[in-house]
Amino acid sequence: MTENELRGKRRQRVLKGAAILTGINNSGVMCTVRNMHPGGAELKLPIEAHVPDEFLLYVTKDRIGYKAIVRWRRDDRIGVEFAGTEPIGITAERERSRRIAPPAFTKHE
Repeated sequence: MTENELRGKRRQRVLKGAAILTGINNSGVMCTVRNMHPGGAELKLPIEAHVPDEFLLYVTKDRIGYKAIVRWRRDDRIGVEFAGTEPIGITAERERSRRIAPPAFTKHE
């Protein structure tokens, strides 16, 4: 059985800049979204990057923060499952000046 058959959903090939946000101060690791569907994505990141099993993936072009859970790891790529989205408060000007994900996100309770 091929990887696509095991996955169960066809992913759309994309090349989108993104940041993996971790920790209290949202320290980030820049990455590229290689392919994506509503339930998950494949990310390419620096080989030396240390990524936790759960994190917030901020996709710059979409301006969306996805709650992501790592499902597989291979060299400089990881496959993640989306467990929802997180609202992120940031202006376009601030985003451009930082060139990475926003420094903080807001939670609605």
